[in-house]
Amino acid sequence: LNLIRLLLFKPQLPIAMAKSQIRTSRSPLILKLKFLLLAWLHRDRRNSRVQILEHISYRDLKSATDGFRRIITVDPQGTTYEAKFQDGSLSVVREVMVNQGVEVFYKEMLCLARLHHRHIVALRGYSVGHRRFLIFKGTAHGSLKEHLNDPLRTPLNWRNRVQIAIGVAAALKERI
Repeated sequence: LNLIRLLLFKPQLPIAMAKSQIRTSRSPLILKLKFLLLAWLHRDRRNSRVQILEHISYRDLKSATDGFRRIITVDPQGTTYEAKFQDGSLSVVREVMVNQGVEVFYKEMLCLARLHHRHIVALRGYSVGHRRFLIFKGTAHGSLKEHLNDPLRTPLNWRNRVQIAIGVAAALKERI
């Protein structure tokens, strides 16, 4: 009941209050509800659009990444995997380090869910449990990193590189 009052009478609840409430429970259902509440509180105020992200089970994620053997990169922020789901869709899965903290994970997820631009890969969903993952929509034409570094591809010329950088910067400026 108090939560409903907060939603109805204080729609601009400070994130510090919402973040502190995330730490109180580990139940996946409670975490999902809290994420939806945070998403609503931090929706795009200009058009009131809330990006609903798909929750993907650990089992489905493990199957889609072939038991987490389809590694794309490993870096200090986490491991990135290629995933092919049963419906045929391709995705990129990034494991988020557990030491990051659940509130930082949800804040990052909210920020990424609001980014929509042709040069930025859209966030498709997430998976939480003893391991945390962010799932991004797959790119049919390959990643920017592949286009820049793959010796078998025709290299991007500098004009295209600058246009992409300007496009990404404009998208980030608009959303952040």
